[in-house]
Amino acid sequence: LRSYTFYELLCLLLEELAKKDIDDVRGGKIRVMGVLEARGFSFAKAVIVDCNEGVIPRVSESDVFLNTSLRKKFGMPTLQDKEQLQKHYYCGIFSTADEVAVAYVQNEDKQPSLLLDELASKVTIHFHNGDVLYGLLPQGRKLEYREDSIIGRLPEVLTPSKLKTFLECPRKYYYLYERRMSEMTQVHSALLGTIAHECLESAYQPFVGKMTRLSEPEILRRAHVWLASYRAQSALQGAQIELLQYELERFYQQAHLSEKQEEVEILLLEGENMPLKFGGFTFYVRPDRIQRVGERVEIIDYKYRKNFKVQECKNATDFALILYAKAFVQNQSAYAGMEVSMQYWDIVGAKVWHEDPAKSEILLSVLESLGGEVAFEKIQERQYCRYCDFVDVCER
Repeated sequence: LRSYTFYELLCLLLEELAKKDIDDVRGGKIRVMGVLEARGFSFAKAVIVDCNEGVIPRVSESDVFLNTSLRKKFGMPTLQDKEQLQKHYYCGIFSTADEVAVAYVQNEDKQPSLLLDELASKVTIHFHNGDVLYGLLPQGRKLEYREDSIIGRLPEVLTPSKLKTFLECPRKYYYLYERRMSEMTQVHSALLGTIAHECLESAYQPFVGKMTRLSEPEILRRAHVWLASYRAQSALQGAQIELLQYELERFYQQAHLSEKQEEVEILLLEGENMPLKFGGFTFYVRPDRIQRVGERVEIIDYKYRKNFKVQECKNATDFALILYAKAFVQNQSAYAGMEVSMQYWDIVGAKVWHEDPAKSEILLSVLESLGGEVAFEKIQERQYCRYCDFVDVCER
């Protein structure tokens, strides 16, 4: 005789049990019935399940269609009458059965039925913890909730956007760049910002490497031609592009641009990545536009969003312009001695903002603090959580 494994013996046993069949039209030794069917019966033992408030006694949705006053007026039983009738049926079971077991759930959302409180004055009730008596798994100690502690290192190669994401929320950086969890949605303003960047790049492209006095009508004409050729994905996007044309016109009319009065040489348009070694990291940056105006170098970053403001030094997370300036000086030594002006072109607000050079020292201090192990923890202030795609993952 060959030896059988436990799994084989179990399969043989189940096959034999499957051949056994007990046919009892009355439901067998344990009968399951509703409370109405139990009227008039006398039980040796009875089990009442789901004895929770809202279940026993139960009020159906159709019962709340008419209020109590209308029910009384037409001689119909009220909700209280129906509840009392159900309680009467259950009390009949308690009074006739030799032993009754009641099961209910008690937690923050569910409470035992008030029927048990009414019965407590008439019969003796013993309470037991069902999880301890009948639980399939052993009961362990309740663990306290603790946040995940994720420790790691930032890569040696970064971009301004990755650094900004980490400073705004290290946990979001972890999900995006370490776990490779892509964002679910694309914000419409971000898409329109990309359109505005591409439009201005096309408008200034013919003037790269030339000393010229830029013509505002010519720039706007080229921008309008590019936007007119852009194929909108929807009627809403088409309307937003028309609004962009109007905002560009208003920006060039109201913003005080140095290129209106002086000759300009455009040195660089976005599209070229410049390497930068700074603070123990290597950055690859792509400025929107860099131009020379007299003996001054202007580094320009386009912003197409509502209510744009330059961040204060102490709360700064966006160091893109600082990184652009350092990368340009590091790669273009011929312009190292010139004055550098860092500008944000706020197209919606029709204003030119200037970046504070003092952020350079703050950036160096920030990068030095990120050189070792860092904690990818959730940001305490929840200002960045409102539109974050990972808000549910973080349980915010």
